[in-house]
Amino acid sequence: MGNHTYIISERLFHKEKNEKTRTFLEGTDIDPDDELHSEPLSIEKIKNILPQLGYVLEKGEILNSKKDEWQCLIHKNGELKVRLIISGFTDFETEVGMIQVGRESDERSAIEIFLALTPSCGKFLYYCDSGIMASISPGKTVEKIYQEFNDR
Repeated sequence: MGNHTYIISERLFHKEKNEKTRTFLEGTDIDPDDELHSEPLSIEKIKNILPQLGYVLEKGEILNSKKDEWQCLIHKNGELKVRLIISGFTDFETEVGMIQVGRESDERSAIEIFLALTPSCGKFLYYCDSGIMASISPGKTVEKIYQEFNDR
């Protein structure tokens, strides 16, 4: 089985202010001790930013019998670009701390979407469970984040 990639909101790390979290985030510009000035990320916020970037949410559906996992397919110019999977789904307005990015997703497109959310929702960590990561932060470009992630 291959590795999984996630987008993690900095707000999630602020809930876990301990030495383990600080060590995990070393080398990124996410500091759990910094004061937060961001709004919580929600599915609704993701849905609202997509048209501004030329993306279309083609499909959003509940995945399992517990009805707590939601996925969406995001297209641009008729091509699948990103699949997002959100566990712990309750509704479209509830705060989302971590989102799995489907394996078939285009990394640059996933980065672009979340980079566009940083002015309101703060920083994100683009993280692979193999241990590689890069922060998605205001002022960075999609290409810079992509290179940081893939050069580790």
